[in-house]
Amino acid sequence: AWDAIALFKEKYGHEFQVGVGTIVSPDDILNCVKLKVDFMVSPGLTSSMIQQFDFSGIPFLPGVSTPSEIIRGIDSGWQFFKFFPAHLFGGAQALETYSGIFKDVRF
Repeated sequence: AWDAIALFKEKYGHEFQVGVGTIVSPDDILNCVKLKVDFMVSPGLTSSMIQQFDFSGIPFLPGVSTPSEIIRGIDSGWQFFKFFPAHLFGGAQALETYSGIFKDVRF
């Protein structure tokens, strides 16, 4: 997949924003930095990923599913998240509840 992303970025990066998901490790983030992708999306977070996301300089959308994960993201200075996997964690009803609790957060 990394070779395909590099090729697409080389051929079409001037015409399209190139994003990468599913980011699941710090090494994935480093590969994105090397390829100079335009954004990243992850289904979740680890402590080492939080540091790499912040240092990458690339916009990212981290995945969260629990209040603790949302608070951890807020504590990292973030306000935009991917609610994942939504269908397993209450779907629209959970999002409505989270929006009432975390008023400055966007999903």
